[in-house]
Amino acid sequence: MHPPLYISLLFGLLILALLMAYLYGVQYGLKKMGLSTSQFIRRFAWMTLPLFGWFILSGGLSYAGFFTNFSTIPPRFAIALVVPMLCIIAFMSSSTGRAIIAHLPAHWLVYAQVFRIPMELILWALFLEQVIPVQMTFEGFNYDVLTAIFALPIGYFCFTRSRLHKRWAIAWNVLGLGLVTTIVTVAILSAPTPFRVFHNAPANTFIAYLPYIWLPGFVVPMAYLMHFASLRQLLGNKQSHK
Repeated sequence: MHPPLYISLLFGLLILALLMAYLYGVQYGLKKMGLSTSQFIRRFAWMTLPLFGWFILSGGLSYAGFFTNFSTIPPRFAIALVVPMLCIIAFMSSSTGRAIIAHLPAHWLVYAQVFRIPMELILWALFLEQVIPVQMTFEGFNYDVLTAIFALPIGYFCFTRSRLHKRWAIAWNVLGLGLVTTIVTVAILSAPTPFRVFHNAPANTFIAYLPYIWLPGFVVPMAYLMHFASLRQLLGNKQSHK
């Protein structure tokens, strides 16, 4: 069953909001580095143009039906997650990426995870429309919404007011990584692959189509990136910016 248009539009708006947040964060961090205009443009291009290229490539492959073949091992839709995760590793390993993270206000990386509330509501709406199985929602095994709910008090008391020790933010990040990894695993095991575990209908096939290919291809990696960036700040010796 195809997702209703209104849900796809809401998901598209969420994608746009996350993209704007990423672009703003990159330019904010680069500006704090005190670069010349030419250096800023060059580094901003390196940090953003590949992302737009990935959107075009993954969207084109999805439109062509490339990801709809679930019989291969590994399944093709896994490429949509693996490629951006490799890019995250490259980002975190680069000197520019580390500098950008160091200059971001610590509470931004926490508060931004609130986006997972509308994401979970979108998944729930897809379940009600019989597009995805129940285990991919908070009525099943998806408790990722807890990360978003606790993001507000963690961000406020650990950074905005500095009332709680940073170990609480570290624990929250670890919890968030565990929860997003859990739902990614459930989603993979709900797809009609040779190693499918959850056999209840409907199978998880919607992620092979536009715009939902960008759930594993952008939304999930963004959640990971914000957690990794926050932990880098918290576990480092440098003072977090406010």
